[in-house]
Amino acid sequence: ATLADAKTGKVEIYNENFFRPLDYVSLSYEIYADGILIDKGTKSLSSLAIKPQGKAVITIDAIAKAQADDANKGKELLANINFRLLSDTPLLTAGDIVAHEQFTLTDYAFPTVDARTAQAEAAKTPAVTLDDRAVYAVLSANGVDVTFSKHTGFVSYIDVNGQPMLTDDSELTPDFWRAATDNDFGANFQNRFAAWQHPHLDKKSFDIKQDGSRYVVTAEYELKDLEAKVKLTYTMLPTGQLIVTQDLTVNPDAKNKPQLLRYGMQMQMPKEYSQIASYGHGPHDNSLGRAYSQNIGIYRQTVADQFWGYVRPQETGTKTGVRYWTITNKQGLGLSFAGTAPLECQALNYTEDALQPSRHKAQHHSGDLTERPFTDLHIASRSMGVGCVNSWGAWPRSEYQMPYKDYSYTYIISPVR
Repeated sequence: ATLADAKTGKVEIYNENFFRPLDYVSLSYEIYADGILIDKGTKSLSSLAIKPQGKAVITIDAIAKAQADDANKGKELLANINFRLLSDTPLLTAGDIVAHEQFTLTDYAFPTVDARTAQAEAAKTPAVTLDDRAVYAVLSANGVDVTFSKHTGFVSYIDVNGQPMLTDDSELTPDFWRAATDNDFGANFQNRFAAWQHPHLDKKSFDIKQDGSRYVVTAEYELKDLEAKVKLTYTMLPTGQLIVTQDLTVNPDAKNKPQLLRYGMQMQMPKEYSQIASYGHGPHDNSLGRAYSQNIGIYRQTVADQFWGYVRPQETGTKTGVRYWTITNKQGLGLSFAGTAPLECQALNYTEDALQPSRHKAQHHSGDLTERPFTDLHIASRSMGVGCVNSWGAWPRSEYQMPYKDYSYTYIISPVR
């Protein structure tokens, strides 16, 4: 199905069958505003008599109605179209979905740094305070304490209402790698691009400055072996929100230009932070090249739900197109992450290294993995697609690769309580 005219709700239906008319399915639709269901219904296709390889146009009035409703202004409007079996078949039952499509009627309004800063100023909460010590610095606002290590320059603690959001031996650090898949091994990515797996970040500067009621922290690093530099900028707002920007700058004349497998940041939270509420592609894991197999929606899951036990341990659990990603304990305390553009998020009870235990395709098995006593969280801008052309050498299509170049992204960490 394709959206022929969004304003009037006209949808064109194409019968891909070569011999069978489209007389064995019905059409159901659902309209969502910012992930909340606002309308649904069904349409019979029998009167259209769509022949094999034929097309017909149907009007869904709810699509036009949703766009005209002032209550939906400024919201992301999505229309889900499902084709359901009218009767049982040898393998499927009546009502099963055999084809689906999701149409974007109005785009999502991603938060901007300026808007969040203005909201924080309007809230008139007390200004951010700084506790500057010899080896660490703590920024505090609205019940949130963010501790920076002056040795590494990284965030080493985030406390909300006095409760730690990071494990004692974890920091919020840059992340350029995801676990290699069987397809990646077939193309030898785990060796070709290995320089990005655990690169050494040599801290060159660390600075804290007050900016009105806010504080801005910057840390700069050199990745000598990769001829690259990373700049991390953190802005703490009086609301307790932390705006994080990561800038990667590479040498365009570098001799070696390995691709990245992921561009983002990672941290480890105590295992009690196991409840996920996300708005993005789901409910199953997906990658850039396979994102549209999963509809955008609001999904509530646990960290344990994210792991898929492929025979061989490998990349799993990543969700793309994320508008927000909230992770809390059962009492509702935790953190929420929102990007100024779509994010890719992953939360598992296994580390990246556990999912890729070696650079050789040894006979490891997912069933042999041991859950770790924490939640391994990745908040990324994007990662390389998983390919699937074949698993003995083919690369993902070019638009799903991550070439050696400059990257930048911004996201906002907010307390949830």
